[in-house]
Amino acid sequence: MVMQQTQGAAQKTAPSVDQVSARLSEYQRAVDTLVDIDNRIAALTDQIAALKQERVSAEVAAVAGALDAITKRPGENYNDYLFRVKQNPLARAVKVLDITHNMDIRRIPNPTQKDRERVELKYGKALAYLLSE
Repeated sequence: MVMQQTQGAAQKTAPSVDQVSARLSEYQRAVDTLVDIDNRIAALTDQIAALKQERVSAEVAAVAGALDAITKRPGENYNDYLFRVKQNPLARAVKVLDITHNMDIRRIPNPTQKDRERVELKYGKALAYLLSE
């Protein structure tokens, strides 16, 4: 009798086959969702990495182009040099800052008339040209 009571109680608390199947189905859907999310995260991570690499490559190319544009070649005419610099926005911005600094006569301890003329003529004309449209 005790054995029958124990079996009866076990049957009352044990889930039916359908309930177990439903729980397994829910579990499988949850696992599939997690795997799907994990795969999506991995794919998005790869896409972000690729975009970052493209951006870095583009920035490196832009800096390399500006460096090439702002580097004066041996024997190059100054006006030709400024024309090339003006064509590259980054090189142009750097050269404007460079010339602005060079025009500050206070950086020269004892400026001569030649220094003043260079600042006014050479750098002044170059700056005006680079700032013109």
